[in-house]
Amino acid sequence: SDLDNLPGAQLRIVGTFTNEGAPNDNGFIFEGTADDVADPNAYRALPFPSGATWNIPHSTDGGLVVGNYDGSTVNGLPAGGGLAYVYSVKTGQYIVPKITFPGSLANTAYGIWWNGGTSYTICGGWSNSPVNNILEPNQPLSKALLVDYDSATKQFSHWKSFTYTSPSGGPSGITHFEGISGVEPGKYTLAATAATEAGTVAGFVTVYRNADGAFSEMQWTDLAPPLVGGSAFADSVYGKI
Repeated sequence: SDLDNLPGAQLRIVGTFTNEGAPNDNGFIFEGTADDVADPNAYRALPFPSGATWNIPHSTDGGLVVGNYDGSTVNGLPAGGGLAYVYSVKTGQYIVPKITFPGSLANTAYGIWWNGGTSYTICGGWSNSPVNNILEPNQPLSKALLVDYDSATKQFSHWKSFTYTSPSGGPSGITHFEGISGVEPGKYTLAATAATEAGTVAGFVTVYRNADGAFSEMQWTDLAPPLVGGSAFADSVYGKI
């Protein structure tokens, strides 16, 4: 789940739930104070995107939500390539039903940061193969991505792909961004995960905004070394934490 601070100690939180006996995940939005977590009136289910049977919202900020869904199933389980969206809390609509890195077959949208006005930055991952990580949310795709989104024009810009390179000089690992923060102007920090031949690496990433508006190359710091036979993931970040 992920949260957005609202005025008056109010919180907006997105997450998932599963109905008893059902195999699929459903998305929800919570709006209220910390004292309202037991109040069912503070929750509402997100509608499914058209044709979807799974819906996993990952992050919310500035009145928008990003997440992933799947509309194809085999024996009730997700089977298609990952589909990512932008949802408007105000209108209750999927204003972008498919976020697609140019030329990709699968996409994730795990984090969104409101830059102010109608400007947002979204992080996640993409792949040239029709892979799906809904049942394994921490499973990276092929490469991480950053992209800007303008809610007024509904246009994306500054697409950029990122690949982790092992400090040891070994093969580059598949890479994914899970969380994003932009509390310092011109600077984004990201929670990231890379899968290498040695194991899974959790990372703290810094990306700067260039003078032309594009994103810089990433500066990656390992939070945990590859764990032989185990896994290390980084899911959320705020500022330098």
